[in-house]
Parts: sequence; structure tokens; C-alpha cells
Amino acid sequence: MFGGYGALAPTLRSAFTGKRNTTSVLNSSAGQKAWGNLGIWPNGVQANREKASAFPAKYDHFRLSVQDCALLQGFPEDWRFAGAVYQVLGQIGNSVAPPVAYQVAKAVAFALAGKQHHL
Repeated sequence: MFGGYGALAPTLRSAFTGKRNTTSVLNSSAGQKAWGNLGIWPNGVQANREKASAFPAKYDHFRLSVQDCALLQGFPEDWRFAGAVYQVLGQIGNSVAPPVAYQVAKAVAFALAGKQHHL
């Protein structure tokens, strides 16, 4: 489908940290190169996959949807967000990845119970 998709994705930039009302997840020129190596266009994230595929991206790269960004951050596929695309990207980008939050919560629960926990 597209090259390099097995590599780690760069950090998703929160839509609340840069210019307001943006739908880009790009955070740096190094990030632009990393996304490019993955064959992914980090600008113009769309509300859903249908809309993302309707707008061809530069270099014929894969255009992200909100759902794709959420999956990259570790949210389950059926997780629902509310708000405009830039607001949802802010929620995703500012979140603690759910798998990380789960492990932290487990470690806290074990610590409160006086047990050792190994991640």
C-alpha cells in the first residue's frame, strides 16, 4: 500500500499547541521527514477515512483521518470523540496514550495494595 508503514510514527502534534483551527499533526521539520518516510501526509487530517481518501495528498501519500490518529495514540478503534477536527486532534494529541495510562493505573493499584508490579 505505502512504504515504510511498519516504522514508529512521530509525535502527534496537538491542534491546541500551534496555530488554532489547524488539522495538521506535524510538529517539526524532522517530523515532516519521518512522516514522509512512512508515506503519510501529516497535514489536512480529515474527520473520517472516507473524506481522507477523497482528498489526494501530496506525493500520493496516505492522508490521515481522526480515527487513524487515535489508533496511532493507542485508542481503541471504536473510541468516539466530540468536536471539530482540530478540537479532536487536540484531545488526541494532549492525551496520555491509553495503553500507557492503563499500565500506570495498574502500577498505582499494586503499590496501594503493597505489592510489586513489573511492567
